Amino acid sequence: VLEVLAERFTLLHLDTADRRPLANVGRLDFRNVWLALRHGLRFLRLLVRGWPDAVYVPIAQASLGFLRDACFLVPCRLLGTPTVIHLHGGHFREFYARAPAPLRVLIRFCLGQVAQAIVLGESLRGMFDGILPRDRISVVPNGVEDFCGRFTERPGPAPAPRIVFLSTLAESKGVLDVLEAVPLVREHFPHATFLFVGEWADRETEIQVRHIIHRLSLGRSVTLRSAQGPPEKRRILSNSHIFTLPSYDEGQPLAILEAMCASLPVLTSAAGCIAETVIHGANGLILPARNPAALAAGIVRVLQDPGLYRQMAMASRELYERHFTSERFGESLSQVLERACGLPEQRSSKPRDGFSGQAEDTAAPRPSGQRRQGSGA
Repeated sequence: VLEVLAERFTLLHLDTADRRPLANVGRLDFRNVWLALRHGLRFLRLLVRGWPDAVYVPIAQASLGFLRDACFLVPCRLLGTPTVIHLHGGHFREFYARAPAPLRVLIRFCLGQVAQAIVLGESLRGMFDGILPRDRISVVPNGVEDFCGRFTERPGPAPAPRIVFLSTLAESKGVLDVLEAVPLVREHFPHATFLFVGEWADRETEIQVRHIIHRLSLGRSVTLRSAQGPPEKRRILSNSHIFTLPSYDEGQPLAILEAMCASLPVLTSAAGCIAETVIHGANGLILPARNPAALAAGIVRVLQDPGLYRQMAMASRELYERHFTSERFGESLSQVLERACGLPEQRSSKPRDGFSGQAEDTAAPRPSGQRRQGSGA
């Protein structure tokens, strides 16, 4: 976000990242509370001193995460600062419906006057029904940097194809289902290998995964690797044959876009707005979640048909170039932020004083003495 906005806007960035392992996410512990309060106070100082034209906040869809976000959203509401919220998930509606009444009141207060809310796909426009009118909802699909530069020619199904799963190693991502599908794929491709790359979501999932590998004697077919940096991750994708991510709950996974950039057929589920990203039968297959047999059948189908395999590989790259590049993401996001600031769209790409985005929380000063009134002020 910072990279794609820097060419158009003056940015001040408040880094709120917690760089501890994923197991700490959503936990109520002293460090998380201290970080939330510390970041909230730093943000308030930026907001008062910087007097920004707009504030950009990626929001959570869980109770503790949203309470942290309220440290940024409440001051914006009270000071009338136009705010753009960005939802990267796909179950905010369910989170809101299950929240206790006091939290729902806080959510409505924080979000009720935001200038723009960003979702990842058309199917997610309803996430804020009852909180925001649809005319303040904008769709901005994710985008990733092009690390290939062209369609990657791939041979037909190899005698030893490699299927890669690249995401958080969590049950909700379908990691256990992929493991259960391995023996079924090996019936047709005995030398097929499965590579799982990512950070463990929790200790319980790691125990389950290792138990399945032992129970099904998958040691020669399955490799587990920790989360990798961009260069190694992209090398892995470029040297694989199929990407799979049969998630139960998603927004629009960046890993799928990276796989499409690398010209990989994608076998996944319809969670979130994935079905708007992966076109069934074109660049991959949309398969039912929690169904290892269907996943295995899909993998075998693609590997057994060289023509279908090549078609899907080409279609993945074409769809990526058309819809999911970092340049297209930056243009779409910039247009939403310009609307929030009350500025005309299609402006010069040169940096401009007087706007701030936020990633996670950003503010920038205006050189003039008066705040421009945005649509959410």
